[in-house]
Amino acid sequence: MKISDVSHNIGKIGSLETAVKKQKEEEGNAPAASAPIQTSERVDLSKTSVEYSNAAEKVEEVAKERADKVENLRMKVSNGTYNVDSRKIAEKIVNDSLFNAVEP
Repeated sequence: MKISDVSHNIGKIGSLETAVKKQKEEEGNAPAASAPIQTSERVDLSKTSVEYSNAAEKVEEVAKERADKVENLRMKVSNGTYNVDSRKIAEKIVNDSLFNAVEP
């Protein structure tokens, strides 16, 4: 799905909300002599829109967590308390090199 498609669908939801508000305003200005009209409002969200909403929430959560981690590292570096284990770095470099050498 393209982002433009999602934006277009979100625009449709906004248009629906505007139309519902306008209809309510018109009903509020109707003459008192008319019989009350029973209306039911229902909005069905597609599976895609629900998934999009859930994904957006997850991205926001991850962004907050990442910002906290970055800030924590920034403080450690500025305080001089950030230590790097050179042995672990060397092991990862060797393991990555061996893994990449094995793959065709």
